Amino acid sequence: MNRDKAKKFKVIAGPFWFYYYVMSYLKGLKLKEDFSHINNYIFFIGYPRSGHSLIGSLLDAHSDIVISNEMNSLYFFKKKYFRHQIFYFILRNSKRHAAIGRSNSDYSYVVPNQWQGKYRKLIGIGDKKGGKSSSIFGDENHMKLLHNIEKISQAKLKIIHVIRNPYDNVSTMILRQVKKNGKELTEDLFNKRVHKYLELIETNTKLKAHIPNNICDVHLEDFIANPKKELIRIFQFLEIDVSQEYIKDCSSIVWDKTNQSRFDLPYWTTERIQNFSNSIKPYAFLNRYNYE
Repeated sequence: MNRDKAKKFKVIAGPFWFYYYVMSYLKGLKLKEDFSHINNYIFFIGYPRSGHSLIGSLLDAHSDIVISNEMNSLYFFKKKYFRHQIFYFILRNSKRHAAIGRSNSDYSYVVPNQWQGKYRKLIGIGDKKGGKSSSIFGDENHMKLLHNIEKISQAKLKIIHVIRNPYDNVSTMILRQVKKNGKELTEDLFNKRVHKYLELIETNTKLKAHIPNNICDVHLEDFIANPKKELIRIFQFLEIDVSQEYIKDCSSIVWDKTNQSRFDLPYWTTERIQNFSNSIKPYAFLNRYNYE
């Protein structure tokens, strides 16, 4: 964007920013009583294309939890918006995504008979923006940002770290860019996505080291294989009660198996597999995975 266009954009965006700021402040104030019982702020860290959308949508189906979809709530915490403003934006996002079927890419994550886009009594609230959240923490003083989130939300931080077979994860990141953005499948694109994935691993490892009790690792393969068991484990971490009906309805929409996209990407040569394996070997939460 050139300088003249940037100035024009600021002139247009300025009034809209002010409108949304005031609107969220006033509408959020009306909901302060609804927000008064919230004791968990829930968000995701991880990697693009790793299964956050599924798990975030299932949490949003709980009667006492609201999870927005791709809202990037960390932006509002960085800008130090008020608690009730951020929570209002989360509610609005959740409601809008529920209205269009809580869909993402080629999948629909509608849970029958449950509470997506609405709530009974809010105990937990948060946002699903996994890979982007990890990128933001990588660029920021992560302890300062965590402190701001905790201070503004006035809640315990509950962070869900979704992990997928790294070979599939990287492969899907690449194939998705080729399909969605029309990018050419090249060695350069492969190397860039691998580098980005390794950066995210490093950031998430630092977060896990600093606040281990606030982070719950969820392996997508385990979740797909036994969603009932994994959902119960997640809610034990969240310290929120869950009904058998909720578990049953959520489990009914989980896929039968994960997509092994690594076999669809021709760039996994023996040498690249070995190099990538050596790169991820230091990280204990990835030790279970291999290409085969």
